[in-house]
Amino acid sequence: KQLHLMHSERFSGQVKHDFIAYAFPTSNRYQWGFGLLRVAVPDIAFTRLSDPGAGLSETNRPIVTSIETSADYAIYFSGAKRLREHWSVGTSIKIIYRTISSYQAHGIGLDIGSHFLLQPNLRIGLILRDATNTTIHWNTDADDKINPSLILGTSYTIQPFGGRTIIAASTKGGRSANKNSNPFPFSASIEHTHNILALRFGHEDDQQNIGIGLQPYPSISMDVTYIQHEELDSTYQLSANISF
Repeated sequence: KQLHLMHSERFSGQVKHDFIAYAFPTSNRYQWGFGLLRVAVPDIAFTRLSDPGAGLSETNRPIVTSIETSADYAIYFSGAKRLREHWSVGTSIKIIYRTISSYQAHGIGLDIGSHFLLQPNLRIGLILRDATNTTIHWNTDADDKINPSLILGTSYTIQPFGGRTIIAASTKGGRSANKNSNPFPFSASIEHTHNILALRFGHEDDQQNIGIGLQPYPSISMDVTYIQHEELDSTYQLSANISF
C-alpha cells in the first residue's frame, strides 16, 4: 500500500500542479488505485472595452473586469493485473472537469498501460493515453478533443560502486497541438542511488533536468526536481511516497 503526494510550481509559479494518489493490492496479481489531479493557472485578467458598443481605439481601451483562475481536475480509477510472472497490464478511467469563470467542461478518458520484465535488469513499458479520443464538452456547446498518444519507455539497471544505477529512455508518438514540435520527442535520464541518496539527471526536448531523492526510512521517500526551460521560467517539483 502506498500514498503518493506531488506539488509542482511550473514556470516559477505560473502553473500550479498537484497530484495525490493511493494504491493498494488485493492479491499478488491485482493492484488497485485512485488519484486526484489539479492543474491551475491563477490571476487571469478578464477584460472588456470601456464602451463595448464601439471599436478598439486610443480612447476606448480594455479594462479589467475580473481576475479568474483556470483549473483542470481529473479523478483516476486504476487497476492492474499481473498476467504472467514478467508481464503486467493496467488501465485508468479518468473523469475530467475544467472550469474558468462561468465556463465549465467535463469528459471521460481511458489510459492503457503494459509492463514487461525482459531480464532481471531490463524493463520495457508502454502507455496508450486517451485511447478513445477523449472529448471535453463545454457548457457553451463547444467540444475539445484529446487525441491518443503512445509512450514507449525502457530502463536498464546496473550496480556499480556499491550502489544502483538506472539508465532510462523514452519516446512519444501522437498528434501535438504545436505543428512545429517534434513528432517523436525523445528523453533520456540516469539515476544513481547509494544508501539513502539518489541523484538524477535528464534530457528532454532540449531541456535539462536535475533531481535529488532521499529515503531516510524504508517506508518514506522524498524527491525534488529542477526543470530548465529556454523560453519560460524554470519549474520546481516536490514529491513524496509513504508505504504502509
